[in-house]
Formats: sequence, C-alpha cells, structure tokens
Amino acid sequence: MGLRVRPQGRCDQIFLFHRPRHPTAPRGLPLGELTSQLLANVYLDQLDHFIKDTLGVRYYVRYMDDFMLLHRDKAELWRLLAEIRDFLAYELRLNLNNKTRVFPASHGVDFAGYRHWASHKLPRKRNVRRARKRFFAGLSRCYAAGVSIWIPCAAAWPALWAT
Repeated sequence: MGLRVRPQGRCDQIFLFHRPRHPTAPRGLPLGELTSQLLANVYLDQLDHFIKDTLGVRYYVRYMDDFMLLHRDKAELWRLLAEIRDFLAYELRLNLNNKTRVFPASHGVDFAGYRHWASHKLPRKRNVRRARKRFFAGLSRCYAAGVSIWIPCAAAWPALWAT
C-alpha cells in the first residue's frame, strides 16, 4: 500500500492505493472495507465545509453518505438542495440519489437506520421485519434440529434485567 499527496488548488488530496485499477473496474468505494468509512469521511469533508461555511446552514447532520438539513422555510431548502446538487456534481463528481426530497419533519425523518421525530425514534419497519424474519428462521432451524430453547415471556423481562 502506498500514500501519495498531490496539491490540488485549495486543499491537498490524499490517494491511498493498493494496486493499480483496471480501466473497466467499477467506480466507488469497496463496501465493507474499513477504509471505505474513512475515505467517505475524508472525501465528503469538502461537502461539510461547503454546507456549513459557504451556505451558512445552521442545522446540518451527516453520517457517512447520509445527510440532512433542517430549516423552517421550504423554499430555502429547495434552493439549498439545488446548490448542494451542483456542488456535488461539479466539485466532487457525485450525484444525489432519487430518494432525496424536502418534506416536513413532522412526518418523521428516515436517517441512519431509524425514523426520527421530535419526541422519539423507531427503527425502520423493514429492519424490524428483517430481524423478525431472521429470528423466526433461526428458531425454526433450532426446532428442526431438536434444540430446546427457553424464551422468557415479556412480563418476566424486567425481572431478568434487574438481576
């Protein structure tokens, strides 16, 4: 693995490379690699500075490649979205996906695996369904293999947590 730093205008870019890429190899970060999280944060740091420093957005949150802006004015959010879309396309060569939209926060914000409201948060419904499906599939496999499983009833759980 090597490290190369090349000056590029207003900041330095760091290139980490392991081996040369084939010209027909797919673009993007290797998902699941430890470096993908680091590289996403390094690459999108420019977006953070653009939104906070240049656009002056007060309420901005980003986790990896998910981000959200909060503002009272819907028209202002549409204007910010257009500027962010242009910045991503021309400066970082990225595109927003088709799920990007502007809506009232009272509908709940789907962000980083949870649906967030002002008063509470819940896991996404599809995540709950997937976990339930995996749980019952594992339970069925254990039952088929003759393994006995003890699952306490919900009323007994507080007593179990106390001990």
